[in-house]
Amino acid sequence: MILRAAATAQAEGTQSSADPAGFTLDDIKRLASEVGIEPTQIAIAAEQIENRPRRDRRFYFFGAPSTEVVDRSFEGQLDDESWQDLVSELRATFGSGGTVSSMGSTLEWKGGSDTTSAHLSATPRNGRTKYRMLINRSGGMMLGWAGGFVSMFVAELVLLIALNKAGAGLFELCMYTPFLLAAIYFPFRFVISKWAHRNDGAIDSLMDRFKKLTAQSNRVALHSASTETPTLVERLSENA
Repeated sequence: MILRAAATAQAEGTQSSADPAGFTLDDIKRLASEVGIEPTQIAIAAEQIENRPRRDRRFYFFGAPSTEVVDRSFEGQLDDESWQDLVSELRATFGSGGTVSSMGSTLEWKGGSDTTSAHLSATPRNGRTKYRMLINRSGGMMLGWAGGFVSMFVAELVLLIALNKAGAGLFELCMYTPFLLAAIYFPFRFVISKWAHRNDGAIDSLMDRFKKLTAQSNRVALHSASTETPTLVERLSENA
């Protein structure tokens, strides 16, 4: 639970995570204040829960889902310079220049290759920036399984020829075929699963970089606002 995570974080000076057990963040903050836990620790724990990596480890017949959605939300809003840095990070990760666009206040980037592509949107909302990245691996998976099916066909043909030369009949072919298909299917599925998840670490690192760029942009905006707004002393001096 968030309360337990925040209490641990405050006691140990670390940041931890847990599940919110159905309360709103404001409800939990009020409960926390009653037991002496600082609201800032509640916010830290809640943000970690929202932004911790979630990996779908269900069994997929073809080794992995063809598409994956990664959602994150960070404190702050991007400025132009931070958005440019963020796009540079995306291009380096996916090896593609991609295209940049906008729709209302939402900034978007789309790029990648024929085997793996990505579409990122960054939407400012209530002092935060919500990131949603759609990763599409369908091209690479189709290419991989096309090779697998060709291998299955060739192996079945070789088996048929070998059994025919040995004088075996259709019964023997039917008996050996399932073992042959399994011997080809499982290695291909394993390889495709590993390929599909090869960039998991890079995506997590990319999201960490997004968080830093968003926070950096927020600090710059706060600093600009503080320097542009005259202090009380300055206003009194001007009116003197």
